[in-house]
Amino acid sequence: MTKKGLPVLGNPAPEEGSADRDFLEQPREISTPEFLQAVQEDRREDVAKMIVHDDRLVKSRDPSGATAVQLAVYHGLDEILGILLRAEVPLDAFEAAAVGDTPRVKECVEKDPSLLGSWSEDGFPLLGLAAFFGRLDTFDYLLEQGADPNIQATNPARVCPLHSAAAHRDQEASLVMARKLIAAGADIEAEQAGGFHPLHQAAAGNHLKLVDLLLEAGADPSCENDTGKTPLDLARERGHDAIIERLSGLGT
Repeated sequence: MTKKGLPVLGNPAPEEGSADRDFLEQPREISTPEFLQAVQEDRREDVAKMIVHDDRLVKSRDPSGATAVQLAVYHGLDEILGILLRAEVPLDAFEAAAVGDTPRVKECVEKDPSLLGSWSEDGFPLLGLAAFFGRLDTFDYLLEQGADPNIQATNPARVCPLHSAAAHRDQEASLVMARKLIAAGADIEAEQAGGFHPLHQAAAGNHLKLVDLLLEAGADPSCENDTGKTPLDLARERGHDAIIERLSGLGT
């Protein structure tokens, strides 16, 4: 067990003896479920105190295999993520891809090139993680190293990097990544869970430039998901007028 003074929410590290002694001196182990619940509930001070008590908790995994760092990224818990990272517990390649730590990803891949075609314990590949979270430097490095643009998640989501790029909130970053993936040979008709194609994602997300890119690359506007809905159907449901106008009359 490692005990250390950990900065909490950006504050300087407390002086020795100033931490919550009642918490730190409890004669018990903190369980993984207890710690991960605190992470997901965004209980920042509790998470920090738990890590001071035992920094090995940073490597806790939920039943799917996601680590505390991954969960913080997945749920957009930036302050919790900062607390976890300040513990200075080395990231694995998948955690590093999710947070955009390109030097660490490079270090891991150089040591074990097979990581380029591997999956995290919760089923996501490095390239998919970098794409979903818009870690552009990491994304570029992985593509340059030969990561498969069609590598699919092994979990129920079944997303490929192009799906992940299409889902990214920053439309400019999304477009840049999608363009590079298509140039690298990404399948524009790849299906994720529910039978959704990248064009479905672009239409649902009101991303007109991405819709145009996919159509220019040959995407089928009449593609249907598992419930029989086309990209146009999704655009109509959400009132995306520019997408509706672009897709109307195509593929009929």
